[in-house]
Amino acid sequence: MLRFLITLLVCTAAGLLAKRCRIPGGMLVGALIGAAALNVLTPYGYMPYAGRFAAQVAAGAYIGALFDHQQLKSIRRVWKPYLLIMAFFLTANLLAGFLIWRTGACDLMTALLCCVPGGMSDTPLIAADLGADVGTVAILQFVRMVTGVVLMPWVIAFLVPPSQTPADAGQAEEKPAKAPKGLPLAAATVAVAAVGGGLGKAAGIPAGILVGSMVLVIAMNLIYGRAYLPMPLKRAAQVLSGAYIGCTLTPERIAQLQALILPAVIILAVYVPVSLLCGWLITRLFHREPREAMLSSTPGGASDMALIAADLGVESADLMVTQVLRMVSVVLLFPQLVYRLCAWLGQLPG
Repeated sequence: MLRFLITLLVCTAAGLLAKRCRIPGGMLVGALIGAAALNVLTPYGYMPYAGRFAAQVAAGAYIGALFDHQQLKSIRRVWKPYLLIMAFFLTANLLAGFLIWRTGACDLMTALLCCVPGGMSDTPLIAADLGADVGTVAILQFVRMVTGVVLMPWVIAFLVPPSQTPADAGQAEEKPAKAPKGLPLAAATVAVAAVGGGLGKAAGIPAGILVGSMVLVIAMNLIYGRAYLPMPLKRAAQVLSGAYIGCTLTPERIAQLQALILPAVIILAVYVPVSLLCGWLITRLFHREPREAMLSSTPGGASDMALIAADLGVESADLMVTQVLRMVSVVLLFPQLVYRLCAWLGQLPG
C-alpha cells in the first residue's frame, strides 16, 4: 500500500507540473514520466490491477458521456465525411502498423495498436488487455498524439488560409438547455460505467472493460438523457493510466527506446499525408470549409480539437460531432479488428 501511495503522489505531482508547462496530454504524460522514473530509479514504483481497472472504467465513462442526443441528431450531416475519415484512418493504421512490424521493432499486435488513432490514455490500457507491449504502445501513441495535437494544426495553419465564412453558417440549431450536473449524477455515471466494465471483462471481449463501460454510459446518456464525469475525475483517470503505463517501463525497456525512432518516423510519414489528403477530399466532395475539413481528419482528441479549432478560427459543431464519433468508433471497433486480424494471421502475442 505504501508503494502505491508513493506512486500516486509522485505521478500526481509530475502530472500537474506537465499540465502547468502546457505539454499536450500533460496529466497523462507527466504521470507516465513520473512513474517510469520512480520505477527505474527506486523500488517504489507500483500500480495494482485495481488501478488499471479504475482507469479503464473512467476512460470509458468519459468517452461515453460525450455522446448524447445532439451528436445523434447531427449524424445526418456528418455521416459521409465520417465514413471517409474512418476508411482513411483504418488504411493508415494498417499501413503504418505493418511497416513498423516489418522493421522488427515489435510484434504485429503491438505495432498495429501503436498506430490506432484513439486516445493515448485509452490505447495502452487496451494493449494491456490484449497482451501487447504496453510501454512501446504508450511511447508511439505519444508520437501519434503529438502529430495530431501539435504538428498537424501547425501544418494546417501554414497550408490552408482562414475562411471568411463561419463554418457553421446555415447549420445553427437551437441547443436544448443542459441538464443540471452534480455529484449524484457523477456517482451514478461511475456506477454504470463500473457495471459495464465488469460485464465487458466477464464477456471476454478484447478491451472489454473500457468498451463495456463506454457502451453502458452511452446507453445511459441516450435513454436517461444525462451522463456526467467531472474533469477532476478525468484527470485522476489520466494519472492512474500514466502511473500504470509508467510502471511497465523498466531499465531494459528504456534502453530499447533507440529502436523506436524508425517506427516513430513511420507514424509521422503515414498519418500526416493521409490526414491532409482526407481533409482535401472532404472539402472537395462535401463542400466543407478547408480548415474544418482538415481538423476533422486530424487524429487528435475531441477535447484537444475544440481548443485547437478555436485557435485556428474554426467554430463548428459538426467538427466536434465528427471527432466524438471517430473516438467512440475507434475504441469500439479498431481493437476488435486488430485482435481478429492477428488471430487470423497467427500473430497473437505469446
